[in-house]
Amino acid sequence: MRLTYSGQPGHFTLSTDDRPLPDALASLLRTGVGEGEPIVHGEGDMARALLAEWRNGEILRLDAEGEEAELSLAGLSAALLLMDSVQGRLDTRGALYRLGERDDREVPEAPPLPLLRPFPGVTPLTDAERQGIPLAVMEATRSEWLEADPESLEPEAEVHALNGQEALVLIQTSCATYNCSFALYRVARQAPYPRQPLRIDPLPFGGEGLGGWVNYDEGSGELGYFMKGRGVGDCGDAGSWLFDGERFQLQSMRMMQRCAGSPPDDWPELWRAARP
Repeated sequence: MRLTYSGQPGHFTLSTDDRPLPDALASLLRTGVGEGEPIVHGEGDMARALLAEWRNGEILRLDAEGEEAELSLAGLSAALLLMDSVQGRLDTRGALYRLGERDDREVPEAPPLPLLRPFPGVTPLTDAERQGIPLAVMEATRSEWLEADPESLEPEAEVHALNGQEALVLIQTSCATYNCSFALYRVARQAPYPRQPLRIDPLPFGGEGLGGWVNYDEGSGELGYFMKGRGVGDCGDAGSWLFDGERFQLQSMRMMQRCAGSPPDDWPELWRAARP
């Protein structure tokens, strides 16, 4: 468990409903600073002790050298109870909320991650393909991405080999302050470069993806995007797919809707799969 405060570094104190933390827990508040931000970090029994302190509270208040912040604890108990239930941890000694006398060895193993099909590799594009394909596809699709993005002034295109017969064209149609718009086309590698369905797994919860910043690594077969919610990149969403030679398999997706200083590695993970 980790709590990161996006504010001034240095010593800071936490209280629950204006009740200071017990001395045994307060020592956690001096564990260190990461990337200029104070961090509370706890594992095992210490993490459970912090959760026990917070789960029935209403307000978590932080005072960092004159700066104050408040965090509602409403719903924490319900969230911990749901986690215990889903993980089969109810009434065990190691439960997060509803502790009991059941042995922790009765908790079932976490289900295995979905296993992706491997990326088979690809024959690289020739110099002639790298020059001819993006120009031809940009010209053929101009009316489409101009209609979707009328602000496009100086589009840029790049092309990547997908398999022996197809290529992926990424057209960066325009950029705002910290995000760009993209149009993606899967095309044949032979003129007149007819388009094919992209064949990409959808994101969970109706996410759109493929905006902000998009890239494809033809060496690994990974297609990824990163969409910032604001310039510092502490909120937004990011995801990746692995190409199996025929389709793009969803590999990962993270989302942080609240802009509160969290780096992308700390965003809630909505989907993950295992690579072969």
